[in-house]
Amino acid sequence: MLLVVLAAAGTAAASTLNVSPVRIELSPTVSTAVLTLRNPEDAPVTVQATPAAWSQADQQDQLTDTHDVLVTPPLFTIPPKGHQIVRVALLRKPDASRELDYRLVLAEIPPPGTPESTGLRFALRITMPITTVPPTSRSLISTYRPRIRPPASCIRTQRAICCRVARPTGRYIPTATSRAPAAS
Repeated sequence: MLLVVLAAAGTAAASTLNVSPVRIELSPTVSTAVLTLRNPEDAPVTVQATPAAWSQADQQDQLTDTHDVLVTPPLFTIPPKGHQIVRVALLRKPDASRELDYRLVLAEIPPPGTPESTGLRFALRITMPITTVPPTSRSLISTYRPRIRPPASCIRTQRAICCRVARPTGRYIPTATSRAPAAS
């Protein structure tokens, strides 16, 4: 009986969105970043990009509005099989004593429904990390090459280890991130 009810309810759909790179790292010398969003679908996708300050309280993510990070364009439509360039800029100087953590929230704005649609539509939401490295990064970050083939590079900070493996083109791609417990 339940199967008949579910079949009669229609279908469920969600969009696909490819984002590259998947992590943004800003510093005193690199205050901007560029993202590429690709839409592999046959229909356009409208996305709202919003920066937020990130923290954790009681092991729960807390996102609050911020004017420290600028994202442009904040609202855009990616055509079918097309792409969109998004620029991210840090509007303040990095804190001299600690990393500042932000998130870029990419939220799909679903198209309006039609009278003949009976299915369920899921809106896509991606939350990407934006990390600012303090000017004294030599004391907080160390770069080393573990014994991973192909050549890899890992960055260790006080809170995370992020490993990246080199492609044949020489560009690094993220492969693993390990979060260390927050210092008390």
